[in-house]
Amino acid sequence: MIEELEDLSQKAKSSFSLSLRKLPQPMSLGEMAKTWDACARAVFSELAKRLGGGSFSSMYGMWEKCVPAA
Repeated sequence: MIEELEDLSQKAKSSFSLSLRKLPQPMSLGEMAKTWDACARAVFSELAKRLGGGSFSSMYGMWEKCVPAA
C-alpha cells in the first residue's frame, strides 16, 4: 500500500513538472496551483477507475451532505 501511494505521488509530481514546462512564462502562483490540482485529480481519477470507478461525490453525495450544519 505504501509503495502504491508513493507511486501516485511520483506520478503526480512527474505530470506537474511536465505541465509546468508548458505554461507561459512568467507563470503565476495561481496558474501553478491550478496545474497541480489538475495533475493530482488526474492521477487519483486513474486510481479510482482501476479500483472500480466512481468518485467521492458519486458514492457519498456532495461534501455539504457529509458535514453537519453548524
